[in-house]
Amino acid sequence: MIKKLFIFFLLIATAGFSQRNLKEFRSKKINVKTDTIQIDSVSINPTFFKLLNSKGDSIPKHKYQVDFPKAKLIINAKEYRKITIEYLRFPDFLTKVYAPLDEKLIVPNTNRTDKLYSLTTNKKKQDFKLFDGLKTQGFISRGITTGNNQNAVTNASLDLTLEGKLSKEVGIRANIFDTNLPPR
Repeated sequence: MIKKLFIFFLLIATAGFSQRNLKEFRSKKINVKTDTIQIDSVSINPTFFKLLNSKGDSIPKHKYQVDFPKAKLIINAKEYRKITIEYLRFPDFLTKVYAPLDEKLIVPNTNRTDKLYSLTTNKKKQDFKLFDGLKTQGFISRGITTGNNQNAVTNASLDLTLEGKLSKEVGIRANIFDTNLPPR
């Protein structure tokens, strides 16, 4: 009795699942006139694809070629006059074209707008270079002094001389010095 109930529920479940209607399932009957047939406008799913002849028998896979991304079928038009194609389309969200801008709103370039802007200017080049002819001279020294009865002491000194023009109107002459000697 349990076996009969199990088989009954199995048949009901199988019938229920087989009756579900897939939104993307397509079945087309086509009169073949050319060797190349455009099956659909979007890509088709290669996991479920059946090609049947006019009698309803499956056509062997070596008798045709399918380009699944482009949804094109290549078959001998002389051998098969009427065929039935059963296939699944990919869902809309996978085949939809996503773009950051609406292409209908883009205006084509009809006139020469590349001549509106110039990357060069008509100004004369300056012959004067900033800090050109600025002369520097000097030294920086750092040292450490140690002894028997004292801690280590650091010494530093700077002696810098600058002379020249900073710009056309501004010149500089400076003597900078700093001596940091510890008291003895």
